[in-house]
Amino acid sequence: MKTLQLVNFKIIIITLFLVFVLKMDSYAQNADNSNYPRIEFYSEIDKGDPNSGNQKWTDPNGKTVYGGKREYRPFIIRKTYLINEPQKTQLLKMQLRWLPYFGEQKENITLKQYFEAIINTDRYALYSLLPKNLTEFNSKKETEENYQYYSTLLAYEKSYPTEFTVVWLDKNTWFVNDMYYSFNEDLTKLMQNGKDEIIAEGNFDDFLRLSPIFQYKLTEGFPDIKLNGLKNPIPMDKIVLGIALSPGMPNTNDYNIQITGNGSIMTQGYKSEQKIDLTLLTKLLFEAQNLNLKEYNLNKLKAVKEDDGQTYTISAWKDGVLHQIENPDLSSETSPLSVFVKQVNKALEKYSMSKK
Repeated sequence: MKTLQLVNFKIIIITLFLVFVLKMDSYAQNADNSNYPRIEFYSEIDKGDPNSGNQKWTDPNGKTVYGGKREYRPFIIRKTYLINEPQKTQLLKMQLRWLPYFGEQKENITLKQYFEAIINTDRYALYSLLPKNLTEFNSKKETEENYQYYSTLLAYEKSYPTEFTVVWLDKNTWFVNDMYYSFNEDLTKLMQNGKDEIIAEGNFDDFLRLSPIFQYKLTEGFPDIKLNGLKNPIPMDKIVLGIALSPGMPNTNDYNIQITGNGSIMTQGYKSEQKIDLTLLTKLLFEAQNLNLKEYNLNKLKAVKEDDGQTYTISAWKDGVLHQIENPDLSSETSPLSVFVKQVNKALEKYSMSKK
């Protein structure tokens, strides 16, 4: 019986892992944007049914009127604007205005200067464009009554922004507007004929917490620039997602693929030069937030050690904790956990195959 259980479990894992095209949620099909340069505008939209109130009646004209609490279903939408060469020249010349919340005065710079500082191997080039620390800014969180109205995204935990704009030079170089600098010119004149794409279902507050694109720019990776936060944002340097299959009999496949919060990929404990698409990582972490990971870990199948059973483990970060589920019960292909495992396997399988 144990052997049959193990065989069935391994068939499920192999089937999920090797299938190349899996049915994903329609809003996740185009998560990989690969054209540069580009401008991205992220925002929240409500796709709830406006007629879903828990009360309804007929007005004097015979029309049905709905009242009470309506359905609220927030989604994160990304609008992408591709930039051609003439527009790129114009974009890089645009002025960035230093925001007045950090107890320091700095001159305006151009977007080109900012990108050149990021690319510079001397990290001081970028550090010199930022505040030495956030001591002044952090002190205002509890003492300044207008803090929630600051026009910097660093105040996001109290100001609850519902949108932000990103300019990408290439896949490793990007600028988030209204963080430390704000465009001094009208950026919308370059934002024409954008393409809409739903990224994930969830509210914008959680999106900011789970987005490496946003979270990395809060500090730019400098330890002296530390924001005092109340919530659990995605940790840039720690494991947030992973799949692993322990070694078994000779010639069997085994792997250990881990993703850190900044998108870095580790195989068998070694960091590779590849990175996962950051928006796709955010989408997967959004899915993990909707799962009861503690309950699933209690509901696992037992590995059969005497038959050299391999242990499949999926790891996902939620609310400050990296949950690891060994041999999850995937007997129902439509269960939320099975769907999540399929999505993670699809995202990470190519890194497992490439190491063999």
